[in-house]
Amino acid sequence: MTTLFEEKETCFVCGKTHKYTEIGSTNQFGSPDLDTRPPEMARSTIDCWIRCCPYCGYCAPALSKDSPQAKSIVKSEEYRQQLDNKAYPKLANHFLCWAMIQEATGDYSGWAAVHAAWACDDHNAQEASRLCRLKAIQLFQEANGASNMSQTGAQEALMADLLRRSGQFDQVESVCQESLKQNPEKIIQQILTFQMTLARQQDKECHRIDEVEPGSAPD
Repeated sequence: MTTLFEEKETCFVCGKTHKYTEIGSTNQFGSPDLDTRPPEMARSTIDCWIRCCPYCGYCAPALSKDSPQAKSIVKSEEYRQQLDNKAYPKLANHFLCWAMIQEATGDYSGWAAVHAAWACDDHNAQEASRLCRLKAIQLFQEANGASNMSQTGAQEALMADLLRRSGQFDQVESVCQESLKQNPEKIIQQILTFQMTLARQQDKECHRIDEVEPGSAPD
């Protein structure tokens, strides 16, 4: 069961206060996607992962938190264009605006762009989804692959999924093969092998971890 409640938050950029929906609790039943997107019911809480100030357009998970350079970035033409970009669902624009702020402040984590891709998936916005994944790949590469995933091979498994789902099938094999040389644990090996199989089939669809067949990893 997911519980939600409203809370007031004051925007760091414009100083105005507004009510936002916050997650009280949620749960997960089933398997995550290969790119770590959680199953329901947590899956449907994505609208609450990012906030957008209705007064100035500042987008962030927590609007009251001081974010260096945020005030100038929010006023920039590039930011305003992304905020109102009709090629993306509204929620995806909010995540991409947050990614823009993170990038400008030296934080190249690609997770905001990954979340934007998920928002596009929910609206069947395929081209927008592809572009979000390309952005996530770029940001992770600029951060030397850092994704806050400490498990050996997990970052490469994520990158393989982003590459495959954005149609860059020829790059999936090399990423997976290099990661397999690190001798990650069995489930990561199986996921990497599964990704290579999907890429060879030019499969760009969403797949879950529970689709990985036991024993599919190389000996």
